[in-house]
Amino acid sequence: MISFSVAGTRCRPGGPEQKRRTVKVDYIEESPVRKALTFEVEPERVQQEIETRAREMARKLKLPGFRPGKVPVEVVKKRFHSEILGEVAEAIVNKVVFDELDGRGLKPLAPPRWRR
Repeated sequence: MISFSVAGTRCRPGGPEQKRRTVKVDYIEESPVRKALTFEVEPERVQQEIETRAREMARKLKLPGFRPGKVPVEVVKKRFHSEILGEVAEAIVNKVVFDELDGRGLKPLAPPRWRR
């Protein structure tokens, strides 16, 4: 589960399915200024984002034994797994959280804080 605070609002990202997204989001109003979102993202969406990030990284990467920009994607995924997962988690969380906040008309007072 990922938790974060938004502009004085406590949020935890997963819950009732939104028809326009492949994300399941639960919204809890903990107080007038603290909200919680819990969300679940489909594995296909996460895998797609991992592939995209790994390809981008492979094009920019210089590794010994490979020409610049010609590192195989599978090598990048194995060698930089934790960095890629961190980028993917941050990108998905930011997208889902800000879409949900906009959809509910909430304006954050501070950037979200989240944890796994």
